[in-house]
Amino acid sequence: KVEVMTVARAEGRNPIKAWQDTEKQLEIEATLRRMRAAGIDVTYHGCNVADRLSLQHTLQMIRSVSGSIHGVLHGAGVGKDSRFDRKQEEKVEQCIAAKVDGALALMEATAQDPLDCFIGFGSISGRFGANGHTDYSLANDMLCKQIDWLRRARPEVNAIGFHWHAWGDVGMATKPETRLALEMIDMQFMPAEEGFEHLVGELEGGAGDSEVLITDDRYYRSFYPAETLVGTGKQVANDRTMQTPLLTEVSTSAPLNIQVHVANVDPNRDPFLTEHLLDARPLLPLVIASEMLVEAGAKHLRSAHVSLHNIEAHSAIRFFSESPQALQVISKKHGSERVTCEMRSDFVGRSGQLVDPNRLNFSAEVYIHSDASLLHRSKPTRIEIPPDAHWRRAAYPPVDSKFFVGWALQRLKRYALVEGGIVGQISAPALIELAGIRRDVRGWMIPCAAMDACLFAVGLLAWQQVAAGSALPARIKQLTLGRLPSPGEACEVHARLQSAEEGRATFDFSLYGVDAGIILDAAGYEVAWLTSHTSTTLVVPALDKRG
Repeated sequence: KVEVMTVARAEGRNPIKAWQDTEKQLEIEATLRRMRAAGIDVTYHGCNVADRLSLQHTLQMIRSVSGSIHGVLHGAGVGKDSRFDRKQEEKVEQCIAAKVDGALALMEATAQDPLDCFIGFGSISGRFGANGHTDYSLANDMLCKQIDWLRRARPEVNAIGFHWHAWGDVGMATKPETRLALEMIDMQFMPAEEGFEHLVGELEGGAGDSEVLITDDRYYRSFYPAETLVGTGKQVANDRTMQTPLLTEVSTSAPLNIQVHVANVDPNRDPFLTEHLLDARPLLPLVIASEMLVEAGAKHLRSAHVSLHNIEAHSAIRFFSESPQALQVISKKHGSERVTCEMRSDFVGRSGQLVDPNRLNFSAEVYIHSDASLLHRSKPTRIEIPPDAHWRRAAYPPVDSKFFVGWALQRLKRYALVEGGIVGQISAPALIELAGIRRDVRGWMIPCAAMDACLFAVGLLAWQQVAAGSALPARIKQLTLGRLPSPGEACEVHARLQSAEEGRATFDFSLYGVDAGIILDAAGYEVAWLTSHTSTTLVVPALDKRG
């Protein structure tokens, strides 16, 4: 490599391009040797597939050596990842030319050949997009649309376009810089042998579709979460099964009335931690802790029709290291309709030393609805919204604030302070945005991002009606769960101040769906203001300029 680049530099050529060209030649030569060793009679011809005259000349050489052309596999590709505003026109043209112009030139140049198949190699970015891949995504999408056209123009040709997952041992994804970028997003690479099996399987099956996507379950679920597949026969999150997506184990050594669950969380990978920060360090949200507690309680009661009572935050779970942590959720059954749950963890300080083992962090009681309904307050009343209500845009703290929540939690879009409380408009996200693609959303019981937006709205009300300052969630007397919202559903939170005393205030709030039905209802949500000398403080942002 050094020699090739040194010579190129001395001759005034681009040393990087000189080595890239040499790498291609080495790869071609190694491939030809392997094919010949396997007994395959193979000849290599090189040309710019987007250059029609060069392509026509090359194809004529192939016909003179091997006879008429019966198959085309169009795998050419050029990619240069970069932000859209930094794209170089020359690189964009090369990218589109290799895929799109090359495909069109091949289709025209083989129009009189007895083709059995025409195969195009695209990319999953042609279906889903990818950072830095604007032009490459466009080119791969267009390639498959061209193949769809060819199927109609020449129905006798087995024409198919593959949106391939990243291949692990051959192809563009093996370039070091590309592989590093894909590994950073935890991309799982597909072995070439598996890709070959998919290719042959589709062709032998008659290529029923012009455009085929090959990817793994994890990547697929990130774009098609189960909760969005209503009507497809797949189980969806709104079914509220007895699965526990946040709890991974149940101990069998505990007494019969006690279950010990484990929740493995990763401050580097779980969106509900990477997007919920205090002093730039992940902080477990109350809404996620509540989900873990209700999952454990519902599992123990063997019923998904439950509500939570006396949710208490005893000690925050903060992550001072990047190491994953196992949280314990212990449920204890009292009779047939009530379970008490505790979340405990080993507190590790900034130095990495174990400071407080088995610390109590959160607790709650979980009731089956038949019992819980007796404790439930009267049906919540919606707040009257006057026609002249002044709506304000919800402004979340910037990323460098002491307390920051990311996009997955920034779901309160606007709000209005009205007589009787506050009304906020919330856009409910797909659960997977907060759960992450490594977790199944089936069995999820609380719409955590939407509920967190409710807490943010209550914080704005507390700031206005009680006191400006930093407040933390302390307790929820009762949380009743309705249905889960659909992804993107426009919801409304209605919150009211119930009481206030020195350093504390209590609110009720309800979240309504687009059909005016209850999604969740919280009675006795208590916040506590932190004193000025407390080192751990949360900042509730002030209203915007109009407020």
